[in-house]
Amino acid sequence: MKLSDQSYEKRIADYLHSPVNRANAVTIFSMITSQYKKNTEVGRLRQEALKDNSRLMSAIERLQEKILRDEEYSASIIPTVISSDEARNLLFCNEIRPTTEGIYFWLFYILTGFASGFSIVSLINLDEKAIEDFRNDLIQRKGILRGRVDRSVFQEITGRLPFSEYAFGFELLNYFVFWFRNKQLMEKTQFEEDLKKMGVTDEEIPKLVGVRDDAALVVYSIPRGKKRRVEFIPRTKNFITRWYSSFLTNPDIPQPQLGRFLSSLYVSSSKESRGVMDKFLLYLLRNEVDGTLLEEMLGIRVDEIAKSVRPLSYARFFFSKLQ
Repeated sequence: MKLSDQSYEKRIADYLHSPVNRANAVTIFSMITSQYKKNTEVGRLRQEALKDNSRLMSAIERLQEKILRDEEYSASIIPTVISSDEARNLLFCNEIRPTTEGIYFWLFYILTGFASGFSIVSLINLDEKAIEDFRNDLIQRKGILRGRVDRSVFQEITGRLPFSEYAFGFELLNYFVFWFRNKQLMEKTQFEEDLKKMGVTDEEIPKLVGVRDDAALVVYSIPRGKKRRVEFIPRTKNFITRWYSSFLTNPDIPQPQLGRFLSSLYVSSSKESRGVMDKFLLYLLRNEVDGTLLEEMLGIRVDEIAKSVRPLSYARFFFSKLQ
């Protein structure tokens, strides 16, 4: 039976069978239930799972039961939801009632994501075996510690970018493409011969990294005591086709050029550059290039050049993709 044919409850249970996955998932479970105080029903479930992560599945099942009992989703399942307890003066008509499969659907994708700071990023509808191997490789490299990603591992390939959810989402996807290509080349699989074939077209590129037509990036922002956000970014296949074709089809290119260009454009000492880059990355992940934001970043970068010599990397590559 394919994973996609299994219920989401079963997929969560199978995922949590691994002690490493449980350690990652319990960190995320703690994040998404952080709005509940310790002496509440959900707060006690969180404390129980943190104390012994082998009880995480039991805590998830009881959270699901509570949501069905309350007959409404909470921000622990859909981070942007406002519950009736939090907004008693608001009445919602025809709101979607929670179902068991719906609850487990949301929980599966968020619990199997990658956490950093107050952000969680999920890669959806990519090759699931590849994602599992990718996670295990990160853990072996100490790129995931106590359930959180150490972004310095990604930035060895990407270069420095802002500490923000969209930068994290980009770094994760960029590093995954880098990791997948090099893994295939090292294992001497059919991948290398596929690269050598004459006439590899852009449309074939996503297949090389196990990307389906419905692949997407989901970015969750869960800051403490602040408004939560979820950004669903579709068309990941188109993004990879546009920006990674030369990297994927040329084993001699050591690192994806896009990340190196963006990090060379970013001015870490400038608060303005941090804000503009974060907005620019959101558009870029949607496979859109905002000309106004790009012009702002170039202006900030030009001002910095007057103070220090730091060349732009792969600028010709980037601007060639805008034609």
